[in-house]
Amino acid sequence: LPGVWQPSGSHGRVRALHRFLDGRGPNNPLSLASFDSTSQESIFFDILDTTEVESSHEIILLALSEALSFLAAEPGEEASGGFGSNDMNQWLWGLRHYAKFESLLADFLGDSSEFGALTEQFAISTNHLPLADGITSADPRSDLRWFPRDGDQFVVDAGNPGLSGERFDYGSGPVMRMVVELNDGVVRGQNIIPGGQSALTDSPYFADQAAIWLANDTIPMRFSVDDVVAGSTGRESYQPH
Repeated sequence: LPGVWQPSGSHGRVRALHRFLDGRGPNNPLSLASFDSTSQESIFFDILDTTEVESSHEIILLALSEALSFLAAEPGEEASGGFGSNDMNQWLWGLRHYAKFESLLADFLGDSSEFGALTEQFAISTNHLPLADGITSADPRSDLRWFPRDGDQFVVDAGNPGLSGERFDYGSGPVMRMVVELNDGVVRGQNIIPGGQSALTDSPYFADQAAIWLANDTIPMRFSVDDVVAGSTGRESYQPH
């Protein structure tokens, strides 16, 4: 159903790997075109730069070893790279997997520092929405520009960092978490958007929903007049001249 679900390259890679793993064993269980009867698995389980032919188990263990070395390595710029420690208690997912509320202008202007001051005005970062009160320079969160998040690739609460294995931030996710109940003439609903209701940077509503969105919380949709009045913060009256 390409009109309903258009898979990306990462989907294709994960599906291929899943089939290679499930296709191991006697008699080529999944009829893999790449099946090797000697190794009883796909020929793609091999490192071409070596003379020997590695098995899938060896490939998996080598990948695990490389991942552990990466995580213990020194950190890179802007919360990337490893954690600079062999202490696994310091390997906190939220310090590498974070949501970015970048300006739409950044897509057009790129990463040029020349326009950084402009795009930063329209981004929602920890400069606009601090992670917590009283964070000191000794706190590992003090250098974070964006917002730590749980989740991972292909989960319900979309936080797909891609499959680079080097950076784990993401800048796209649910743009509207909305649930509506229709019951006996009564309409109730909850909704939240990432960011805020206003595009004006000096408005109190510029980033008024970002923290709620990050917390996976919602606010009520005020549909009826009574609901609107009950949730109102003020009233303006317009009269004809």
